[in-house]
Amino acid sequence: MDSESVRPYLLVSGIPLLVGTLWWLGVMLCRAWVKSELLRLGFTPLRVRWRFFASDKMSCHFQVECVDDEGTVRRNRCSVGWMGGEVVWHEAFEEPGQGGC
Repeated sequence: MDSESVRPYLLVSGIPLLVGTLWWLGVMLCRAWVKSELLRLGFTPLRVRWRFFASDKMSCHFQVECVDDEGTVRRNRCSVGWMGGEVVWHEAFEEPGQGGC
């Protein structure tokens, strides 16, 4: 095979790489939205982990560990819509010092 006959295969094989990269950047953007929401609520994020098997076509899901003002480590799960950036907490999210996170 010469280089001209291999070129279409190389171009087609690059498509999944491009789609995967854009998808991964979308997950990182959702993760940044979760961190900014935690900071807005007065928590300090320790870990924001992506839950691959919980995610679906319309949202990505995360497991969050954060610290409140008193130093208590709290855990919660949330989801973020791909287009909206609105963080939805799966469990009751209470203000700092009252439980939650």
